[in-house]
Amino acid sequence: MNRNKRFAKNFFTAVIALSLILSFFALIPRINAEDKNKLVDFAVSYTDIKITAQEQNMSVKDAANLFKGWGVNSVLYKESTVQDLVNDGKVFVTNRQGLRALGYNGNFFFSGSETYILTSDKKMSSRLINHLKNKIGNDKVEVFSLNGQDAIAVNIPMLSLLNIGVGFDRDEIKSLESLGLHTVLMIKNWPLVNDESIKFVFEDLANSGSMITAVLFSDKKIPGFPTGLKPIADEFHKNNLSLGTVEFYNQMGIDKLAKLLNNKVLRLHTVADNELGTITPENLIDRFTLAVRERNIRILYYKMLPVDEVNAKLQVNSEVISKTVSKLKNQGFVVELGSFKLPKPYDNIHQNRILLLLLGLGPIAGFAMILLQIGFKYAFEVFGMLSLLWIAMLFVAPTISLKLMALASVVVFPVLSIYNLLNKKDIFILQAIIKMVVMTLYSLIGAFIMSGLLSSTEYMVKIDQFAGVKLAYLLPVLIVACLVYLFYSDKDPVKKIKEILDQPVLVKYLILAFVFSIVGLVYLSRTGNESAVGVSTLELKFRYLLDRVLGVRPRTKEFLVGHPFMLLLLYRGYNDKRLPLLVLGAIGQVSLVNTFAHIHTPFLISLLRTFVGLGLGIILGLVLCLLADFSKGLLKRWIN
Repeated sequence: MNRNKRFAKNFFTAVIALSLILSFFALIPRINAEDKNKLVDFAVSYTDIKITAQEQNMSVKDAANLFKGWGVNSVLYKESTVQDLVNDGKVFVTNRQGLRALGYNGNFFFSGSETYILTSDKKMSSRLINHLKNKIGNDKVEVFSLNGQDAIAVNIPMLSLLNIGVGFDRDEIKSLESLGLHTVLMIKNWPLVNDESIKFVFEDLANSGSMITAVLFSDKKIPGFPTGLKPIADEFHKNNLSLGTVEFYNQMGIDKLAKLLNNKVLRLHTVADNELGTITPENLIDRFTLAVRERNIRILYYKMLPVDEVNAKLQVNSEVISKTVSKLKNQGFVVELGSFKLPKPYDNIHQNRILLLLLGLGPIAGFAMILLQIGFKYAFEVFGMLSLLWIAMLFVAPTISLKLMALASVVVFPVLSIYNLLNKKDIFILQAIIKMVVMTLYSLIGAFIMSGLLSSTEYMVKIDQFAGVKLAYLLPVLIVACLVYLFYSDKDPVKKIKEILDQPVLVKYLILAFVFSIVGLVYLSRTGNESAVGVSTLELKFRYLLDRVLGVRPRTKEFLVGHPFMLLLLYRGYNDKRLPLLVLGAIGQVSLVNTFAHIHTPFLISLLRTFVGLGLGIILGLVLCLLADFSKGLLKRWIN
């Protein structure tokens, strides 16, 4: 190695080392926040409490006490609609003909398509009038009397009126809060969204309870979206309310609202209604526990599992709730009652821009190191140009540039680690294991730098997320396969390419290409935040089993595929005939780095998952190496 190349290698190594060290400083606030954020709300709906009270012939408060005894510490209230009040017998809704039939002989207020609400409850009447005037408009609401009842004329069709939210019953909420139960409120969108109606809605719900954990929105579109979100954010701030987001439920405007709130968000997880009939109690317990431990969920919304017999229903659901809460507490989480045990959003964590700038130099140096390794003469110049581009982009378009550099981190370092540590000749199995561990540590540099770049609150609560997941899984595998094939032999790379192009296309190669294409499509379709290929029931059971036995579930791609084949390749040594082994082995290194791209998963959980997967992968790799040796011996005896 000449002096210039040695200097360049040492320089790039120093830059990578500096970025790695600085990544720890970026990660410390995140790890501390994740470690301290242990308060969890386990919520049931007020509707389920009411139904249980009816089924068990007890008061709502007694039913709430029953749930409280199982471990529930919160109640989720969905904003009542006019239809809900009709169903509960609290109001009566009719049209002009119905009003005439009730004896009304006066003049009508509107043109004929209006709807009339009647109630003898003065408090309910006042609540309805306030909500309807603010949410529909003063000019569309008129109040009069009929047979001693308050009557409200509303100038919209009945079907539209029945779906309008009219707030919460404060007496119901305060009754259950007196038991120490927290409150989660879910509000509906409304027709007339303006500054006055926003102020009314939020003052009304802020006064509905004294222990409000979070406020959520039930509709696909946030009120005021796209241009009127700031007044809503101002009301959240003014009334000291936390925003709740529902996992796997995409709402238009929720990310923009969260950013206006400095990402002070509490994440809620629940089971979709169509899953309740198929999910088992054991899987539900595991699912809820994993959501809290591995995805920063701080509100669990429990829906009662359907069981035909009333007492059996109570027994099944009480066991699921109590076992889930007990499991969460055993893992260090706090599920308790009272105003001092409310889950709180993370404080807003943002990294210093100079720190981010220096972190981003690591992947650039890693890329320059790859160029140096394959004999490219201008690696220094490339490093300089890319560094200047990175600095400019970071100040002009910080969000995009951070995501691009995070993607570069998880692409560059697995390639660099595999290319540097691959061996051409066979080695002892112990040497192969040591190389495997070193390779993993080298790849993890990319994971640490990427995690440092994205260690801010919006990524921790999944308001924003790592971009380019499929590229991050595909590019390193393709790049390392091409680099090793072209530059790992004594042949000139240009001649090698020419040889490939001059090769006749045989049927066996077409079949192999087709098989690898199918495998590649499945591999890519099962990556990302929303996999295009569903997970089978058997695989789900296998995952839950791994979680119970190992404490944290390693990635299947790593311990079943990538690590065993990489260990075999290191043990037997690389040659071009073993290129498919390289492709399979690279998957493990790529997957372990991408594990950390799930920033909403606590960093230490991802780290533990990586080393559990490595340990299992090495064990399975040893078995694979023994089988390879055994089959080789059998083949020799058969030939002789």
